[in-house]
Amino acid sequence: MVHYILATHGKMAGGMKSSAEMLLGPTNNLSVYDAYVDEEDISVGIQRIIRSIDENQKIVMLSDMRGGSVNQKMMGYLGGDNIFLVTGLNLALLLTLLVDYSDDIDEQKLSKVVEEHRDSMQVESLDFKIEDDFL
Repeated sequence: MVHYILATHGKMAGGMKSSAEMLLGPTNNLSVYDAYVDEEDISVGIQRIIRSIDENQKIVMLSDMRGGSVNQKMMGYLGGDNIFLVTGLNLALLLTLLVDYSDDIDEQKLSKVVEEHRDSMQVESLDFKIEDDFL
C-alpha cells in the first residue's frame, strides 16, 4: 500500500484530508501535517509521521508550494527508492492518487499523474460546458 503525507503551511493539509474523506470516505493511508500552527519544528512533525509508517511501504509526500519552507524540509527525506515528493498539491491530484494509486506507485506513474493534472488549473469562462455526468 502507498501512504500519502500532506504537509502545508497552515491548515491546508487538514482541509484537503477533510475534503478527500468527504468525497471518498475514511482513508487509512493519508496523514497530514499542518505546519506553523504550533511551535513544533516541521522536521520533527514529518519525521514522526514517517516513523509511524511501515518502512517497506512506499510514501508519497505532497507539499503546497515548491521552494517553500515546508517543501524544503520534506526534501530532506528523499534519497531512497520508496519516498517521493510532489509539490503543488491540489484536490484533483490527491483524489486521483488515493483512488488509482493506493496499491503501488513509482516515479514514472507519479510523473504521469502530475502531468495529467497540470491542465486542471484553468481560467474559466461563462461559455465552459459541463457534461451532465461530471459528478
